[in-house]
Amino acid sequence: ELFPQLAQELADRDYRADFAIATANHEAGPAALALERAGETQGIRIAPLVLEPGVDVSGEVEQLRRSDHASFWDVNIPALLLTDTGNYRGSYYHCGRTEDSVDILDFQFAAQMTRAVIGASAALLRAQ
Repeated sequence: ELFPQLAQELADRDYRADFAIATANHEAGPAALALERAGETQGIRIAPLVLEPGVDVSGEVEQLRRSDHASFWDVNIPALLLTDTGNYRGSYYHCGRTEDSVDILDFQFAAQMTRAVIGASAALLRAQ
């Protein structure tokens, strides 16, 4: 409901993701947008999901609070969750339907994501 375009993209792909998501509270919005731009330079899509003020601590987004970033949101500290959309990426996520093993890891994608995080961090530092 909050991100209808992205929800439609997932539905169109039979709920399989080929992108990452940077879910950010309003204060961390610039970091999410920097990740989107840095991802483009690495040939990967990082979709920024920036929540409006107050939405991050509402019950409306409980599924977006399922990690460590939520404790920062609770005290109004800028934070984001960068995820490869694990449960939309493959059946092996947390050993859901198939066994997880190192041979199914996408090391190229991991390297691209790492470079994107470094690039976004550098861009944010330069902007200060």
